[in-house]
Amino acid sequence: MAQLVDTDRAGEIRDALVAELRAQGKIASEVVKAAVRRVPRERFMPAGTELAVAYAYDQTVVTKCNQHGQAMSSVSAAYIQAVMLELAELRPPHLAAGRA
Repeated sequence: MAQLVDTDRAGEIRDALVAELRAQGKIASEVVKAAVRRVPRERFMPAGTELAVAYAYDQTVVTKCNQHGQAMSSVSAAYIQAVMLELAELRPPHLAAGRA
């Protein structure tokens, strides 16, 4: 069953996250700002993940555990993803959000 998300609320929380990432110096470029603002993090989270958790500045979300309950995969914290994008120095056409 598809996860229902309040897209207006998600957009508001995403904008707040972008503002926080910029204020903390994790987003410096317009292209990364546009990408983070455009990509819905909640789509990459396990079903039922609250929007506040999906868009938390420093929240890692486990996506897969092994048979012993140990984390095997996760979605990195938003600030980590922003830093990695900045360090990658991606620019259009490699970062499609830059065209938006």
